[in-house]
Amino acid sequence: DESGDILETLVNKDGVLTAFAKHQDLPTGHCIALVDGAERTLCANLGAATKYDTSDLWNSTNIPMLQNTKVIYVEGYFLAHSFETTMELATFAQRNQITFVFNLCGEYVCEDITYVENVLKILPFVDIMFGNRSEFD
Repeated sequence: DESGDILETLVNKDGVLTAFAKHQDLPTGHCIALVDGAERTLCANLGAATKYDTSDLWNSTNIPMLQNTKVIYVEGYFLAHSFETTMELATFAQRNQITFVFNLCGEYVCEDITYVENVLKILPFVDIMFGNRSEFD
């Protein structure tokens, strides 16, 4: 879609190496950040990002890219909808001595028991974790 084309053009222009999974039946996701002083909130429509399967991960474009990376960063929304793919990334990182970074992403996400259980499952693979104080409570 047009939003995906714009995103791909912008990140390529900035020299970011990408390998997007494209789904013809789903739009590109969007996220709006609202900031007021120390307060912030995100409003997201994840769109096609909710359909990132292991088959999207292990394709001929991604494998060499993953083998040559130093850091794999996964944000919590990705874990919420793509647990199996997140686990594959985590175990791949550990096997290949790649730093695995995880971001909890939001207090409301951390209130979901399935999400918390999945965080506990990937925790042994996490080298660096980001989160707000309330997300760790």
